[in-house]
Amino acid sequence: MSLPPDVATADDPFHGTADPGAYVRRDSCERALEELCAGLGSGRQLFVLHGPPGFGKTLLLRLLPQRLQDAARLVYVPYGALEPPDLCALVLGQLEREGGPAGPRVPGRTPEDTLVAHAQALYENGVPLVIAVDDASALAPESVRRLVQLARQSEGALRWIVVPIDDARAGRVVAALGLDVVDVRLRAPLDRDETENLVEGCLDRGDASPTLRERFDVLAIDRLHLAAGGSPRRLLMLASHYARGDDAALDRGLDDDEEEAGPELDAPDAPLETDSADTDELSLETDAIPESPEPPEDPAEPDAEPEAVASEPVSPTAPLEPMPLWAYAPPALLGLVLGLLELVG
Repeated sequence: MSLPPDVATADDPFHGTADPGAYVRRDSCERALEELCAGLGSGRQLFVLHGPPGFGKTLLLRLLPQRLQDAARLVYVPYGALEPPDLCALVLGQLEREGGPAGPRVPGRTPEDTLVAHAQALYENGVPLVIAVDDASALAPESVRRLVQLARQSEGALRWIVVPIDDARAGRVVAALGLDVVDVRLRAPLDRDETENLVEGCLDRGDASPTLRERFDVLAIDRLHLAAGGSPRRLLMLASHYARGDDAALDRGLDDDEEEAGPELDAPDAPLETDSADTDELSLETDAIPESPEPPEDPAEPDAEPEAVASEPVSPTAPLEPMPLWAYAPPALLGLVLGLLELVG
């Protein structure tokens, strides 16, 4: 389908972003924010935020400082593949960039002890230091246990929010946190109204032309909602294809490779710079959906009757992958089971 020039050349309003200014209210996000704020307000120190990739966990962490206001100081760490001393050094550097010195640097004091001391200094004014670690599945269990020790050492001043990717490694991270952890889950899929609100919010934010807005009528929203299966990231990717004139994308859906390469609501804008390690900027690119290959020619004789083949109806959607059963277990039970397995092993 050919589109008018004002549509074909317009910037894509559906690019994935973790910008709080792009947030469109969702009930599941609001519940998760309320649980985090309530837990922090009651003095809890350990939190785990669950949810499938692309459901907006990073966006939620970006929103949290606005909700906390002056009740806490939050530092966001975009990746967890660090040893505790390096992670603490990164946080100290981030604190210095965001708000001046992170406390006196005492010769011989480790980054971990320096971070605890700074958190305690903040806490004297009633402000805890909250560190949110994204992609926390990369943390080794012993590293997680060390973070728990630092939280205990700080006597309430230092708190951790870990955000594992829902995979097999997440269970070890949750188990290493122990029993006293607040479990926050962001798993509810988009409903039909939330799908429409997200699409309209993107069109408004992107100052979309009237021609582009007309494409996203009631029928198009219904098809997008069905094809996305409730996933915000998948919805934005499909809407991006549809905005560029690829109507068939709503019937064809997305393959796994394309969805992996696409923009994510959970992807950080860029990794933080550190003195101890060089990091590569994240590249968020969306490859075009490959065209379906041509069917092979029928090798049968021209006069031969074609063989009837029974076929099952093909769903136009690519359903969300089912969550593993352990992901629905309470953290306390999961930690107990994995602890017993380690003793037996």
